[in-house]
Amino acid sequence: LESTDNRHAARLWHSKLGQPEAVPLLNYIQIDADNNPGLKMAPLNYRLLVWKTDGLYYVTNTFPLSMQKLSDHVLLAPDSVQRLGDAIYFLSDQGLMMVDDSGVRPVSTCIDDTLDELGGPTSLADYQQRTFAVPYRSARQYLLWTIEKAEDDSFGDDNEQAFVYSTLASGFTRFPFGARCAAVDANTDQLVLAPTDDNALWVERKTLTLADYCDTEDEAISTRTVFNDFTEGEPAVMKLVQQCSFLFKENSINTI
Repeated sequence: LESTDNRHAARLWHSKLGQPEAVPLLNYIQIDADNNPGLKMAPLNYRLLVWKTDGLYYVTNTFPLSMQKLSDHVLLAPDSVQRLGDAIYFLSDQGLMMVDDSGVRPVSTCIDDTLDELGGPTSLADYQQRTFAVPYRSARQYLLWTIEKAEDDSFGDDNEQAFVYSTLASGFTRFPFGARCAAVDANTDQLVLAPTDDNALWVERKTLTLADYCDTEDEAISTRTVFNDFTEGEPAVMKLVQQCSFLFKENSINTI
């Protein structure tokens, strides 16, 4: 008996130049070993990035095509791969990473402990399947929706939170609500999402006025800022400090 199996989990076929419908059987490039299958592909400038179960590779755009391994970071959630500006962000086994022309580097150092808790042995499958990201180019934000760990160490059935990375501030904030899916409307440049607890679409307010700052009940979020000067420090080295208090309704956040 003889059999031929042409399925290759790490082989990339390409068409003839200028003929996308013509793909000869021998027009392929092997991305390392087949025992580590491919997970995701994404173009970045002059290269094609390929994520496999053993790391990240890239393929050049010149003939003959060649490939090279870029890093050992293993992709956890294929739907987290998104391009924002001149870089691609993805969730790996070592946190949220950014890859650009200069290489791969981490961006989630400040929240890695939180991300590690979500991807424990009992929740890894859900973590991978229910994590997705949305690039918000005009806001310069990368929004990563994922599961949330409850007080009893359990995980719900939906995405329950989003970690929002700002490329301008190089920092994170958190959205405490879930989403089944989300996207940025190309016509209005507004974030649109399907919340996990509502059978409707939520559309971002973007009037560029105070009306944008409202809660879910359309009640305006009011704030009051109070400045207070005082001194602190050792008696020999006294310094003047200005305390700024942001008052949101009945709660207050104080920063020095």
